[in-house]
Amino acid sequence: MLGWFPKIHEDELLYSLFARYYNQSPNISMRDALFDLFNDTRAILTPDFPTNLETFAKQIQIFGYDNLEDLVFKHTPFNYYTNFLEESQKEAVFNEIKNHQSQNVHMLMGIVASTVKETTFFKFCPTCLQKDLKNYGESFWRVSHQLPSVFFCPEHNTGCI
Repeated sequence: MLGWFPKIHEDELLYSLFARYYNQSPNISMRDALFDLFNDTRAILTPDFPTNLETFAKQIQIFGYDNLEDLVFKHTPFNYYTNFLEESQKEAVFNEIKNHQSQNVHMLMGIVASTVKETTFFKFCPTCLQKDLKNYGESFWRVSHQLPSVFFCPEHNTGCI
């Protein structure tokens, strides 16, 4: 059982939240952190769609995070990638994220065969970075900055690096 968990920020990528937890926790290894969060050391953490989130959501209920849908819809690029899918496909993708530990999520959405490729690095807005450091003492990766073909911060209209 978790004794502590960081507050999630608006538009924060789940991957960023997991990284902040690991950096601020007393865990020596990533395997220990994965076990804390997922009750499993083999959990798959991808920057866009970590899987087995139902177990994670149960772990953090005590901290007021009781809505798995909010975690997926607000803190992953789920809406971006599933916007034009049929409802049955969206439901299949959501269930894969919620319950499984595989990379079928990308195949279900057609990302694997897509000509739109993900960047190989995280993007950030320098203005957001300064604002976060001033307000929180730390920064985080935003979902809106990580979407494919997004080169400008939607809040500050500055280029994402």
